[in-house]
Amino acid sequence: MVLIRLATGNVPASFAALTSTCTHQGCTLSGYSGGKIVCGSSCGHGSQYNTDGTVAMGPATVALAKYTVAINGNTLTVT
Repeated sequence: MVLIRLATGNVPASFAALTSTCTHQGCTLSGYSGGKIVCGSSCGHGSQYNTDGTVAMGPATVALAKYTVAINGNTLTVT
């Protein structure tokens, strides 16, 4: 799973939780650079995703699956 803090504040909208599996070849996503989630692992194809999971640059054509973020006090839960 990829968990990104998008903004300050202790509310679910301040976070994005996405699958860490690239939708192109099933590789594990390798990093976060320039505001994009990057697949630069052994697959080597270089797909990039926006923080909402949508494809920013192919060859991937399918968005990353999203998880739900909930916050109760100081506890963040992803389901």
